[in-house]
Amino acid sequence: MQGTNKLKWAELQDQVNRQKIDIYALTETHLRDDEQPLLPGLVWQGKNRSKGQKRGGGIGFITPKRITVNGDCQDKEHMWIKIKIDTRDLYICVIYMATGLEEQKWNDSIYACLKKDIEETYKGQPILLMGDFNCHIVELDGHEKDAAGFRKLIKQCNLQIANLHPACEGTYTWSRRANKSAIDYILYNQEVVRQDINITALYIDEDKTNSCGSDHNRMKLCLRRHQPHRVNRPETTKAHWRVKEQERLDEFSNKLESTLTEPLTYEEFAEKCLSVAQETIGKTSEKKRTRNTPWFDGELKTEIRIRKELSRRHRHTPNESTEKEVIWKEYLAQKRKVKEMAAKKIDQKFQKEEENLHKDRNHYSQKFWAYIRTLEPKDTLQEDPLILLTENSIPLHTKEEIEQHITKHFKNMQTNPVDPSPQISSRKKDKTSTPEEEKLTGPISKLELKRRINDLKNQKATGLDDIPNEFLKAFKTEAKEMLRGCLNDILASRKIPRTWKESRVKLIHKGKGKETSDIGAYRPITILSNILKLFNTILNRRLQNHCEKTLILSESQNGFRPNRRTSDHIFTLTQAIEMKNRDKSQLYLAYLDLQQAYDSVPHSRLWEKLEKINIEEDFIKLLKALYAECTAVYELGKYKSRQVQQNIGLKQGCPLSPTLFNIYINSLLEQVNREGPGLRLSTVTTERQEIYTKISCLAFADDIVLLAESPADLQHLLDICSRVAHEDCLTFNTDKTQWMGINIDDKDITFTIQGNTIKKTATYRF
Repeated sequence: MQGTNKLKWAELQDQVNRQKIDIYALTETHLRDDEQPLLPGLVWQGKNRSKGQKRGGGIGFITPKRITVNGDCQDKEHMWIKIKIDTRDLYICVIYMATGLEEQKWNDSIYACLKKDIEETYKGQPILLMGDFNCHIVELDGHEKDAAGFRKLIKQCNLQIANLHPACEGTYTWSRRANKSAIDYILYNQEVVRQDINITALYIDEDKTNSCGSDHNRMKLCLRRHQPHRVNRPETTKAHWRVKEQERLDEFSNKLESTLTEPLTYEEFAEKCLSVAQETIGKTSEKKRTRNTPWFDGELKTEIRIRKELSRRHRHTPNESTEKEVIWKEYLAQKRKVKEMAAKKIDQKFQKEEENLHKDRNHYSQKFWAYIRTLEPKDTLQEDPLILLTENSIPLHTKEEIEQHITKHFKNMQTNPVDPSPQISSRKKDKTSTPEEEKLTGPISKLELKRRINDLKNQKATGLDDIPNEFLKAFKTEAKEMLRGCLNDILASRKIPRTWKESRVKLIHKGKGKETSDIGAYRPITILSNILKLFNTILNRRLQNHCEKTLILSESQNGFRPNRRTSDHIFTLTQAIEMKNRDKSQLYLAYLDLQQAYDSVPHSRLWEKLEKINIEEDFIKLLKALYAECTAVYELGKYKSRQVQQNIGLKQGCPLSPTLFNIYINSLLEQVNREGPGLRLSTVTTERQEIYTKISCLAFADDIVLLAESPADLQHLLDICSRVAHEDCLTFNTDKTQWMGINIDDKDITFTIQGNTIKKTATYRF
């Protein structure tokens, strides 16, 4: 805490409420005697120093009123509280150790008191000790200082240091200017482990986003009680909103419109939408079952029922009865009728599908292939139990083992890479003011929101807020205005809702040729809040327009840009190959594939690149806020990881990600075009002047093709790519990166990228 600035207490109150923090432990509150902090709606329990004592000091806990806490103040500068995790008691102690040789006896007495508390008062109970120990240990700081009492307490009471736990993100708990170290710790005993209280995460706020201006970095500990003997119940299918029934949607939009009589925050507005939807639309509660095909309607079901009844009557009629023959003839006639009716309805169904495909010519190809996919047999890969392999190729069979493996794999991927050559921002201050309506962070207009809502597609997965696109498209005037106001508030304040920070990531198998037992064979697709995706679509359209207007992106890049297609590059490639075949001259092509392209982008490097191309500072701050403290749970079929902090990478499934990646990779394309050789094309103008054009590379997002007329030229291009990719913390996948030669006789040619040899190929799918 460090200080009596009243604004810090307001910031702490905001963090507790907004981030759903259950307990906030504080040291160095600087409170004196019976002084109480102003924390409306929260509970404060603390121990203050008396006036006249040494400045500083003071400890305590902040908790919401919903949390039941029993406090126990001690004589020294430490205090205990008791909380419950499910049905288990957990004892938490906050501690402040003073600095200086004259305070050593004081600290020793606190350590002695702590030892007595642990061994006598709280013997056999799960405990956490947290606070400012003002000591350095070799594991974190590389040296030991003032740590004798700290080490002795750990050894005598068999404690563990949570800062060294695999779930810990961050190292340094104190920083001032260029100096940084670890002096704050969280300790726990073996009873925490024995009673299945799991440390799921420990975030050290090294960026000081939530540290209230202190030179100490906030430590956020997440605990969860694991139930190892939980009774296995059959998994039920997720209930879905009845959004296909237009009458229910109309009732929802009308009732929501009538209830919006006063301004609401985003969270209140989202809650209002859900409560109205629950009353008017409701959810399906039935278990998932095989859906009947559209042609199998009520009329056909009635005729089938008649056929079955005739069959039943025929079976139960005595053989000697004359009626049996009559019933049999009726049955055969009814059977033919059912067959003809089914054939007719199937034919009508296909005709209707064809008409629907032809109606929307702009999306004909997309709708055609979507329809073809519906005819394919369902892929049951995600439904079946999987066996994932560990690093030692040992099969994992239990649910717990597999989920731990998923968590570990994606947690390792979130380790920030070391930036080999930090960029120095070359932002030039633009003295000309940008009109408000042209700013990337300008208010969202009515027309802008209307157009983006109209572009939304139905039947899309929902994020944690559980609001589908169908709700947004059903909004009437007041609801749209309320939503626009909420989004503009977020745009201006950069306070991101909690439901936007947490996401599910579905792991989708990449397809044939990939081992299902290898977790690396699954592509992560982030399922975000639909309102967040709407918000990011607006930002992306603005960023795209800005990039096109200011000519930021290389002409070699055709991926995810307006009015550009993959077929443009395919045409260029085929024309180049035909030209070289006609001239019987050589052409060398290298097809590059970046390994985990989106997942490898370091956030800090991306912000630097945005600054370098003079993207508005407020827009960069907004992006930082959108990416700060995000977490994800990875889902593979029925298996789920624990929450994983998202430190690097772009979110696959976010509308902003393709444009941000184009900006990130743009320096590689620019340097290849500027420094490298390439394919030289000549054209003759009407004035009979010969003009030469050089094509060094073609790109569609992260799929890049290099073009050269000699082996030396191609290797030069590959060397440029190796250098720039290394600087940008990107790695090429040598299994997919290949080269191709046109009119090549020399079979001994080899090419390398990032020190790895590239395979030769005769065909490539671009």
